[in-house]
Amino acid sequence: MENVNLNMIYKEIKLVKAKLEYLEDILVPEEEMTKEELIKIDKLRLEALEEHRKGQNYFS
Repeated sequence: MENVNLNMIYKEIKLVKAKLEYLEDILVPEEEMTKEELIKIDKLRLEALEEHRKGQNYFS
């Protein structure tokens, strides 16, 4: 059996991480959003947060 040290393990983990990131890039497409869409999402998020603070949520 080969002697294994932490550096070898670390290199292997980095390799696995790189492969996973590559697969993620292939399988999960990235969507570009317009500034207007980002503003709308932020507005909806703030509205939801305010409703949550008031106790007005879907499950009430």
